[in-house]
Amino acid sequence: MKHLLREGALNGATTENERNVTAPWFLDLNGQPLPLPIRSGEVGVYLEAPKILHIRNDRTGTSRTITPTVDVTIDHSASFFELQFLDPKDRLSFLPSISLDDNRLVFFADGDLNGWTFSNRAMFETFCDFMASPIYNPFETPIPTGTSGLCGDVQKRMLFYQALEADDIDQDDDEDDIDPYLGREDEYPIDEKYCFFVSCHVETDRPIKAWDRIERSKTKLPPGKYFCEVTRWDRETGEPEQVKLEGKSKTGERVNESFLEWAILAREIELAHAHVDAVRERKPFDPSNYRPVTLHEAQAPKPASPDTGHSELPIAKQTQPKTGILDALRKFIGK
Repeated sequence: MKHLLREGALNGATTENERNVTAPWFLDLNGQPLPLPIRSGEVGVYLEAPKILHIRNDRTGTSRTITPTVDVTIDHSASFFELQFLDPKDRLSFLPSISLDDNRLVFFADGDLNGWTFSNRAMFETFCDFMASPIYNPFETPIPTGTSGLCGDVQKRMLFYQALEADDIDQDDDEDDIDPYLGREDEYPIDEKYCFFVSCHVETDRPIKAWDRIERSKTKLPPGKYFCEVTRWDRETGEPEQVKLEGKSKTGERVNESFLEWAILAREIELAHAHVDAVRERKPFDPSNYRPVTLHEAQAPKPASPDTGHSELPIAKQTQPKTGILDALRKFIGK
C-alpha cells in the first residue's frame, strides 16, 4: 500500500542506498548532532534556511519532521501521532508533548526533572494545527479518533470524553480501577488541573502502610529516605491522591515502587513523622507560542540567523505559579 501525499508535502528524491543526515539543532545526549538514517525507499528533505528536517516512507505512511522547536511523528502503521515540543535554548531538554497512541490521546506533562501545567484544549488545538499542515503531516490518510478516555477528533478539532475501561495503573486491584466519571461523562474536566507538584524528597521515621507493586501485596514502608513522585491526582482540583516512593530504608534496604495514598503521607507530615524537601513544582506551558512553518517559508525562505530563524519561535514563558506545593504544605512543613 502506498499512502497518497497531500498537496504541499515536501518533495525530495527517493533514497536508493541508506544514508545519514544530521541537523545542528537535533542533538544526542553528548550535545553532538544525532545522525538520522534515511533508508532505501524513503524520502529525505533537509532545508537549512527554514530549519526543517523531514524523512518519510510513502509505503508505510510514516514520517518524522524536526525543527528547533518541534519533533513531529506520523506513523499510520502503528496508529501513532505525536507532537513533541523542543526548547531551542536547551536542545537536550524536552518540553511537554501530545500524542494519539493506538487511538488513545496522551498528554505528557512530566519529563526528566521538569513538570508543566497547561490547557488540554490549547494543547490539542496546536496539535491540530500541525496535523493540518502538509509539511508535518504529508499523508491524505485520516488520523483516527480515540475510543476511550479523553479523546480527540483531529478532523473536527474537538475534545470529548468516553468512559474508560478498567485501567490498573498501579496493579493493586483497588477502587482506582473504576472510572470516577462513569455515567457522568459530560462532567469530565476537559481542561483538567494538573497536580501542582511533580515530586519531592521524603524522610520518614516510622513505618507507613503502602502497596508493594513488585510483590503485589500490602506492606509496611520502613523508615528511610525516599524519592516521592505523584502518580495520581484529582483532575478537577489538582490535589494529589497517590504517590510512589523509592529509595533506601535507614537500615540500607532498597525500596522500589511502593505506592501509598497522599492522605496517609500528608498525615505523617502533619504529625512530623515525615519531612519534605527538594519539592519540584510545575511550571506553566503555553503551546500557542508554537505554530507550523508555512508553505511559503518552506519553499521560499529568507536567510536565517541565530536570532531570526523562522522556526525558532518564542518559547512559552517559564514563570513560576503564584501558588504551589510549598504554600499547600506550609502547615505540614511548619514554614
